Amino acid sequence: MAKKERQQIPAGVRRALFDAADRRCSMCLRNVDIDGSTAHIGEMGHIAPSSPDGPRAEMDRPAEVDGVANLMLLCPACHRTIDKAPALWPGETLLAIKAEHEGWVAVERARPEPVKDVAEAPLGLGEVVEIGEDLFRVTGAPVEEWSADDATVVSRTFALGRDGRHVWLRRAESREPGPETLRWRAELAAERDLLGEGLQGLPAVAAVSMTPAELVLAVDVPSFTSMGVFYKGRGGAAETVKVLGAALEDVCAGLAALHARG
Repeated sequence: MAKKERQQIPAGVRRALFDAADRRCSMCLRNVDIDGSTAHIGEMGHIAPSSPDGPRAEMDRPAEVDGVANLMLLCPACHRTIDKAPALWPGETLLAIKAEHEGWVAVERARPEPVKDVAEAPLGLGEVVEIGEDLFRVTGAPVEEWSADDATVVSRTFALGRDGRHVWLRRAESREPGPETLRWRAELAAERDLLGEGLQGLPAVAAVSMTPAELVLAVDVPSFTSMGVFYKGRGGAAETVKVLGAALEDVCAGLAALHARG
């Protein structure tokens, strides 16, 4: 007599189990998703056996043997472990592991997002700001602007990088999104995209970082300190005029590039 083919676990049960376990193995906590792909390595292990002669056959099989309550999301290695040595992994132990893992997921999801105290968010003179892998030290007194609902602060200041480059730095930091917050973020993001095009006469982006709570943009500026040292004792007044003239030329070139861009 041909062996009866086992019924496939319903798609709804699979989705519910993957969600309850946060797409992690209930035993080793490994993420079962494959990076860069929609595929996964997750397996649904039965606690009480799917067939009368399966692992942990001494257990009473529930009416819904393929229900979420009798299944654990596992990686292939942990699935083999519990089924190859069922005496070491009795049903009571697996039920406890399942309950602990899925309970932990539920608690983590219910935990409120930490609220950052934006009263300390504005940049301070001498503070080191990390943008990606770059570090910048604030060298000018920051100018701060708060949103009407006091949920967001924008700081604007000069800063100095580790390589000596001078930048104009702006940081928008918020505890929750609002119309003004979104407007500020949109403006900084638009400026980042524009300067990233490398148009003639416009400053280059030195560093940028964007997270849900913070956006930081640093753009290159001339170093007035280094220019002053260079021109000291070399007819500073005349050289200053040349520097300003060169800067004006860059401004005109930048305006022309923006006009051509439309």
